Amino acid sequence: MHLCANETKTHLYGNYAAAAEFYVFVGVTAFLYCLGILLFYVFGDDKYRNVEMIPIVVSMCGLGL
Repeated sequence: MHLCANETKTHLYGNYAAAAEFYVFVGVTAFLYCLGILLFYVFGDDKYRNVEMIPIVVSMCGLGL
């Protein structure tokens, strides 16, 4: 039983693969950055607290992302 009498198929015009690849790249990059920073905070907490330059570098990397 078909609820719609009009069964014509419509297709999108243009190639949207490049835009989709860009968003996937940004998402994967952000995920890897967050995972890396989380691991750094968990395993390198003593270095993070003792070396003054590390918080500045982490902040700059976050702003750059």
